[in-house]
Amino acid sequence: MGSNCTYADEQIFGLIVLGYLCGQDRLTHFEALSHDAIIQQLLGLEGPVDENTLAPRAKKAGYKQSVQLGRVQGPAGRAGPFGGHYRNSMTMIRA
Repeated sequence: MGSNCTYADEQIFGLIVLGYLCGQDRLTHFEALSHDAIIQQLLGLEGPVDENTLAPRAKKAGYKQSVQLGRVQGPAGRAGPFGGHYRNSMTMIRA
């Protein structure tokens, strides 16, 4: 996507939530998921989301957003519903 493209918070966090639901836990995995045409249509994305867009948005998320993502992600160390192994919500920021 071009450098002039902006994404709303709900699009970015929607992508992260969908990534978690698919068993992903890293920014690069969320970026790869954003290349899917169905995901783009579902979230109203004009194209794939760059990792450089995801990282700053995830870092500037406040405590409330971290708690909300933690609820989607599940408790640290528990296996997810799709066989993935969930980690602490800060893992995605360090990716």
